[in-house]
Amino acid sequence: MSPRVRSLSLWTTVAGLVACATPMAAQRVSLAPTVGVYIPTAELTKALAGEQFKQEVGLALGGRLGIDFSRRLGFQATGAYVPSNLRYSFDQSQQTTDANLFFGSGKLAFFVIPSNRTLSFQLNGGVAMVKRSGAAYDALVDKTSVGGTVGALLAIALGPIPLQLGAEAYLYKQNLDGLTSATGEPVSQRDIQLSIGFGLPMGGR
Repeated sequence: MSPRVRSLSLWTTVAGLVACATPMAAQRVSLAPTVGVYIPTAELTKALAGEQFKQEVGLALGGRLGIDFSRRLGFQATGAYVPSNLRYSFDQSQQTTDANLFFGSGKLAFFVIPSNRTLSFQLNGGVAMVKRSGAAYDALVDKTSVGGTVGALLAIALGPIPLQLGAEAYLYKQNLDGLTSATGEPVSQRDIQLSIGFGLPMGGR
């Protein structure tokens, strides 16, 4: 079993044990469709020959499943699809190609302001998976990366459906074999996602 699979399995097991130890009547479950913006903060690569690959800012469409075990502790599973482009620069010329991303994560959440308040605020962190697709990444050998994610979520109760404002940072390394002739260690990436959504209650307290 690869280290990536072991890491994801361990995190899923921990979340499952916490959920099983909490009575269903004490849990609150919500599902929030989200829309936001994806912001890459690091170039994929800048080779010595002058080649430069940079992922462009894009729209992020996804959802967030939240389970509140108590007023202070919860779990989140998130997913977001980003239709984007990869900008390639070489010798003062540029071109863009379809380069899409999918972000998935499983995170534990700590509520700084309890979840049963009109205004709640949480900090969260966990394991993330990033998968690349599109014409720009057809030759990429390893299209999936696993890393960490940290974030914050502000929820404002608007009747029974809270407005959710989220910010997440994804920290991981991307192997570039097949994308460029340059060789070396995987490149560290730091991607930001800002999102807005509405938490639709699905049951629980």
